[in-house]
Amino acid sequence: MKKSIFYTIICFVILLSCKSNRQIVQTPRSALGSVEQTIEQIKQAQIQFKTLNISKLTLSANLGQKQQSVSASCKIVADSALQISVQPMLGIEIFRIEMTADSIFLFDKFNGNYAASDFAELSKMLAIKIDFATIQALLTNQYFIYDCKNECENYCKIENNSLVYSNNDIEQSMEINTQNRISRTKLLQIQKQNNLTVEYQNAATPDYNANLFPEKITLTANLRNTRNAVIEFAINKVTIDSNFSMQRLDRSRYQKIDISNILPK
Repeated sequence: MKKSIFYTIICFVILLSCKSNRQIVQTPRSALGSVEQTIEQIKQAQIQFKTLNISKLTLSANLGQKQQSVSASCKIVADSALQISVQPMLGIEIFRIEMTADSIFLFDKFNGNYAASDFAELSKMLAIKIDFATIQALLTNQYFIYDCKNECENYCKIENNSLVYSNNDIEQSMEINTQNRISRTKLLQIQKQNNLTVEYQNAATPDYNANLFPEKITLTANLRNTRNAVIEFAINKVTIDSNFSMQRLDRSRYQKIDISNILPK
């Protein structure tokens, strides 16, 4: 497995972790209501979970002319921990990402290395503020307002079928479908013209009754000073609120390296 695909996946998962032909036919929706009504409808329609286990996941990356796919899995404990395991060969784990609300560990098991960081350091390195809550929301199709904690609705407006938030640095647009689910989120860093678009293809999953969970999540990143990329998360199997083990790797078995040696240059 080439390192470039791993580096690409790591970078854009941080900036932010199934295949099926089932699709919901979308019909034109009526106009959205007020900002407050729209936010409440989104929150009511989104998946509620304490734990989330995407046990069968395909990650596909398109970096310029290079394309590659790998098998993976993803476990999330809501608002607490996230773990992505990359298993490109016969279910053997080669790479792993471990995140908590205040720490990030990247393991390159193939080369016996690991790197440790936190969101403050990574935000500085990548020149865009990121945190655990944002990554969790992007990977689970949930409502969030970027870098806003209080009275965020005062900075939002309705444009066509989208909820739009903006401040001096960021413009965030969330397109809402007929099920009051977010079908696309776009983050634009206004001054630097960096942008990240996340699109969701939804379908009813037998694992969670008639509720909707994204079958496919497509991240398109156009970032200044780095290579652009398209990352697709194709979800084959997901279970919600099941008991599972999220064991952390023993770091003493790996050589510590600087995170700059793992993230793309």
